[in-house]
Amino acid sequence: IIANVIYGKDFTKTFIYTLPSQISNLEYLKKISYPAIYKIYTTDIEKKVIIKSETFLKLKELIDIEFINMDKFFRDETHKTLTACHNDVIMSARIDNAAMVFLAPDIILSNNVFEKIYASIAKGKRLLMGSALRLNKEDFMNSNNSSELLNIEPKRLVKKALSHLHQLTLDTFWDFSKKIYCWPAIIGWKLDEENLLIRGFHLHPILIWPKNHKATCKVTIDADYMRNCCPSKKTWEVLANSNEGVLFELTTKNRLNTGSYHVNKLRTVFNFAQHQDRKSTRLNSSHIPLSR
Repeated sequence: IIANVIYGKDFTKTFIYTLPSQISNLEYLKKISYPAIYKIYTTDIEKKVIIKSETFLKLKELIDIEFINMDKFFRDETHKTLTACHNDVIMSARIDNAAMVFLAPDIILSNNVFEKIYASIAKGKRLLMGSALRLNKEDFMNSNNSSELLNIEPKRLVKKALSHLHQLTLDTFWDFSKKIYCWPAIIGWKLDEENLLIRGFHLHPILIWPKNHKATCKVTIDADYMRNCCPSKKTWEVLANSNEGVLFELTTKNRLNTGSYHVNKLRTVFNFAQHQDRKSTRLNSSHIPLSR
């Protein structure tokens, strides 16, 4: 099951822009005759816009699509709304013991991400995780036509992305400024003009194939759920090489961190290490094995 939650004019526009990056991935699934369904959670208003897209017509040729009206899933917070939709996907997956791929309308994929997902399943992996660096959405979209994302190879996508790294991403890099965000999801280093080294502490699930079907998502899929549904670390895999697949997230330029910063960068490292020795909360417990 491939799932995406799309609502609001801005996210709908962004989804249509990023959709070409999914086409080649879904062509791969069709090529190997891998059974799949694409569940799109949206409103009737957004659905009318999506189905008029030329790229969506291509999507229909590659995979069965099911639109789910998400009006009944709306909650008082965005993350709670997402979780309600994701739990509906989880319930559907239980019936057929299906693997799940949770996409987002603002995610760009290289053309080999689903090939990597299939390879992970073939190896018996149930949880594939990765990090999607944030890009300046407005700058990236103005500099690159949507059609350029069709069948885009990972090296080409990385090259396009590096000149549009969002401030939220730069705030977590060791060598891009004199200060660093106090609680980074990643810490990154610039190796040269074409290569970055990322140490991820909070990774997003790209593939989830539950072993424990009793698990439900109480917080978010990248917090409590992914560890509870796939408790054995032997079934985990981290997408560590961008040549095997890479994802980027388009984030509006005016979104900035609201937390504090450390001028002494070592304080971030010490604080993070100190935090891991404390009794973990249900929110961060999934990521402690990744950060040690």
